[in-house]
Amino acid sequence: MYYKKRITQLEEKVKRIEKNSARIESLIQKLKSLRLTLLAKEDSTVVKKVNPAKKIPGLNMKDSLDIDVLSNHLAHLQKRLKELKEDMFTKYIPIENTANVEEDMNYAIQKRNMAEKKNESLKFCFYRLNLFASVISIWENTDKNIDTLQQLIYQMIENEKLIKGSIASSISSVFERDPSKSKEAEDLIEYIERFNELFSRGQYEAAATYAANCPRGILRNEETMEKFRAVGHVKGKILPLLLYCDALITTTIAVKKHLPANLTTEAIKCALAEKRLDLVMHWVTLHKLEFSEAAGDAIYKYADVDMHNMSQCLALAQIAYSECGAHKKAVLCLCRQGQIYGAMDYLHHFQLLSTGILWGIVFSFSGFTPHSSTLHIFGPIQLRIVFPSNNPLNIEKEDYVFLLKHCPRIDFIRCLTQEWNGKQPIMSLGETILSLVGTEHQIHGIRLLEDITKKGKDTLEQMIVNDTCNIEGWKEIAETCLSVKKENLHKLIISVLASLEGVFEIPADDTEDAKLMEHVFL
Repeated sequence: MYYKKRITQLEEKVKRIEKNSARIESLIQKLKSLRLTLLAKEDSTVVKKVNPAKKIPGLNMKDSLDIDVLSNHLAHLQKRLKELKEDMFTKYIPIENTANVEEDMNYAIQKRNMAEKKNESLKFCFYRLNLFASVISIWENTDKNIDTLQQLIYQMIENEKLIKGSIASSISSVFERDPSKSKEAEDLIEYIERFNELFSRGQYEAAATYAANCPRGILRNEETMEKFRAVGHVKGKILPLLLYCDALITTTIAVKKHLPANLTTEAIKCALAEKRLDLVMHWVTLHKLEFSEAAGDAIYKYADVDMHNMSQCLALAQIAYSECGAHKKAVLCLCRQGQIYGAMDYLHHFQLLSTGILWGIVFSFSGFTPHSSTLHIFGPIQLRIVFPSNNPLNIEKEDYVFLLKHCPRIDFIRCLTQEWNGKQPIMSLGETILSLVGTEHQIHGIRLLEDITKKGKDTLEQMIVNDTCNIEGWKEIAETCLSVKKENLHKLIISVLASLEGVFEIPADDTEDAKLMEHVFL
């Protein structure tokens, strides 16, 4: 039984193999016949023979024998061939797609006609509503009789019938831009096609200028910017994206409109990536940009890359931060430039602005002295920072801590914790030092205390008495001084605290007296 079953299986397998072999054989025969057909067609095509003695079109006999002229003519023909190949992709479509394109065009024309018809109907309704509003306003100036109103409406309808033919022209005059008067849509399409043509030919500078000057700003957007970004670097030429960004900003003067913040940020990042800080400086001086915090961050980070121009970078970043409202970062830029007095003026203006008063702060960047609040950037540049009165500004405590941690300068801490031009200190001395405790910058706070103690114990005592920080905070500061082996400063602070009225220290081992005093106070 087993052998019979095995014989049956093998016979079925042989049949399948024979069937597959026959199918493969038929495919091979089809391929052979197809190949023979193609070879026959190739042989049947007549090869165009060129007579070498024939005159070259566009050249006379003398030029036909000049190798230089022939080389120039060959280069011209190759260039023309390249242009024709590019035009095949941009201006022409395969003949097979003609029917689909015509169908799409007819559908678009049909939709346009329907939209124009609906638009005319809406314009007519608008015209009638305006007329009716005029009738009502006239009626309100009369005796307000119903009969009078009916007569006015009847007269309006009669006049409408008489001048029905001229209504369309009067309607069009209401609208500032009428598509029926100027084929604006067609003009825009032609403009875009011209831009695509320049772009496809590699004429990126012309395409950038063309896009920046486009009507209605249809090519002044992120999509066009991404198109230039995708090109990348072109050997021996300026980066196409940088050309587009420069054209965008340069034409803002003509369009009388500031460049949006998102495009400004991308333009600045592109210029800095190409190490064109000079270009960024030029753009900023045009005063036609809308800044964002991201734009300021890009310039601020570039200051660590280009150390030679750090002051210029920080000054530009400060302008960006001030314009967009990132004021704590603007102050940080001033501090990093060493302009502590200018930063303090900036901060004290914020203290006044928190009451809702409108202030215009004008900084003149023509020079800087250590005892003035004039800020130095580069050249004769002026920055005007105006804060809106309906948005009172205020810097929170966390912002001051941010400044201290990023610019832990002793002179800056001293200015924050002391009177400034007769105004109260911005921050408490104790709280300022406590904010630095536990960080890598706590040594700066301790050095400030050491500078104060050099003036005498009375000076330190007076500052602790007038300070808003509580006793526990100052005890923590004293313990911090002890932990960093500043025993003398620790003892001095403890002695000042002990000498204050109503303040005394309970020894750690005197627990019973401590409990007794707790009972008394309770």
